[in-house]
Amino acid sequence: MEVAAYMIDMASSITIIGSSELPYQKTLGPEIGKVTMMVCYKGQYNHLSHTDIKYALNDYLLTLLCLFFKVLEERGVTFYMNDAVAEVQGENRRVKSTGSFVLKINVFIFSKNNTSYMRTNVTDVYCAGDLTFFPLKMAKGQNVSIGHWQTAQAHGRIAALNMMRREVELNIVPFYWTVLLGRTIRYAGYGEGYTEMVLKGRFENMKFLALYLKDDEVVAAAGLNVEPAVSVVAERLAEGRVITKAEAE
Repeated sequence: MEVAAYMIDMASSITIIGSSELPYQKTLGPEIGKVTMMVCYKGQYNHLSHTDIKYALNDYLLTLLCLFFKVLEERGVTFYMNDAVAEVQGENRRVKSTGSFVLKINVFIFSKNNTSYMRTNVTDVYCAGDLTFFPLKMAKGQNVSIGHWQTAQAHGRIAALNMMRREVELNIVPFYWTVLLGRTIRYAGYGEGYTEMVLKGRFENMKFLALYLKDDEVVAAAGLNVEPAVSVVAERLAEGRVITKAEAE
């Protein structure tokens, strides 16, 4: 989205391929996803979800992956990674997928059910960045994956400390933002699976604070033109202090 916003004056039209129906829908929800379209699109963008172009995209990615694997194979590296893996058979070095094929591998590394020390299932191999699943304390230990550089930096720091046998756990409140045509949307917490939203301000006025609730507690906040409100919520969450629905309202 940021790249598309930057290029708005350089192209006659722009098509964005996303993983959801609306931009940022999985993180910010459909309401703020629509706001980003109001901010950026102005008739110049097309937005397609991954389901709209499933087969073409898969063919394209498959070609890139084959080239990537070929380069690795030439260097003596063999591995396999797929979200569809359902079973790992370690004794005979076989991976059975949800499909009909079985692949033979040398090492299978995965980060799901990772610890807060950033360790993987392989001794002395650590994981950090977008592909990492880790237990988020503020989300009651739920295993999550967050694709943002601030989180990746925190992963790297904790991984490095534990490589040196410091035994330091990851404990963060995710805080990230996006800048679209001069407007900055800030987000703090982890709101996936939220059941209710308390809104201060109006989306159409481009000035709002959205508080995401689960079990009558604030689990995340997003805001546009209301700073330092989101930072205040982040500080409360970092201190482990509960923000109730009554307080949010």
